[in-house]
Amino acid sequence: MNRDRGLHLCLTYDDGKKAPNPPGSHTCAIDPGEIHTLAAVATTGDSLIVTGRKIRSIHRLRNKKLAELQRKMSKCQKYSRQWKRYNRAKQYLLSKSKRQLQDALHKTTKQFVEWVVAQQVNEVYLGDVEGVQRKKKKKRSRCHNQRMSQWQVGKVKKYLTYKLKGVLLNDSPRRRHVSVRSATTR
Repeated sequence: MNRDRGLHLCLTYDDGKKAPNPPGSHTCAIDPGEIHTLAAVATTGDSLIVTGRKIRSIHRLRNKKLAELQRKMSKCQKYSRQWKRYNRAKQYLLSKSKRQLQDALHKTTKQFVEWVVAQQVNEVYLGDVEGVQRKKKKKRSRCHNQRMSQWQVGKVKKYLTYKLKGVLLNDSPRRRHVSVRSATTR
């Protein structure tokens, strides 16, 4: 494959290892967020907060650079040489930030999965974020709406499902309307 004037090779293989049965019987509740990507608490009493500063920083830089390129492209005639240069720079910026975001999300979820294994958790509950982005009486600002639309809670759930499949007995985190505060009182 040719990506950004370079080659990209992707290989997958099965290592033949079976998923180990978790020795513990603890549960864990996750509260996903935009500032703190994952806030989790286990029935053991331990908690974990994984910040999303890196992810927010990548989004912010991408938005600023994209706005600058779009402003320059709007002054050019469409499909002119200069417009094509700006468009190529824009595509490079988007693909680079996509790769950076993917890497940051993988590192975030890996950190959480390692914590789950250390806590001997065999069941994970994911908090419900429905209604955070919409159903508000008050009108939000453009910056806030942009942040909410770029919040990658779906990708976080997909990565967690993939990574927890090899660690837990059940395949994916169960969706529940549970906040971290109420999970600690159980």
